[in-house]
Amino acid sequence: MASQERSPDAAAGSRCVQPPQSVLYVSMGSVAKVSRKVFDEMAWGLAASGRAVLMGRPSRSLVIGEDDSAPPPLPDGVDMSRGMVREVLAHPVTDGFWTHCGWNSTLEAIYEGLLMLAQPCFNDQTVNTRYVTHQWGVGMELGKVFDRVRVAEAVRELMVGEQGDRVYILNGH
Repeated sequence: MASQERSPDAAAGSRCVQPPQSVLYVSMGSVAKVSRKVFDEMAWGLAASGRAVLMGRPSRSLVIGEDDSAPPPLPDGVDMSRGMVREVLAHPVTDGFWTHCGWNSTLEAIYEGLLMLAQPCFNDQTVNTRYVTHQWGVGMELGKVFDRVRVAEAVRELMVGEQGDRVYILNGH
């Protein structure tokens, strides 16, 4: 596994070589933390999905017990960026957003017309997820318990599957 961290400019350049509507952006906010096992399952599932992925790096470690100065290693094909969330969501190659469904992230994704893979962590995120998935029909929930196979399947379903097509049509595209 090779860790790849890119500046916002380098990340934008990386995304620009991708076809339009082909990249999944992953950002779990700035507060949530996950175990190393969960992070590894996320990363390997993303790599196995076959989709281009850009993972937002929070200002501090996403992984419980990890040093904030260095992110855990990522599989090839999963890049990490400190880029601005709105800039990434607005980019033409971005087609999906794996989000914690914080209110700002939810509104930004809706504004950009992106499909969401929802994984709420706490507080209002659970209610926001319910609206995203059941009321507004602009996303699907990953669930709290998952492994790399479930992650890969969910990403493919959102980005190229029937569920994603249904959400995309409901979203007016």
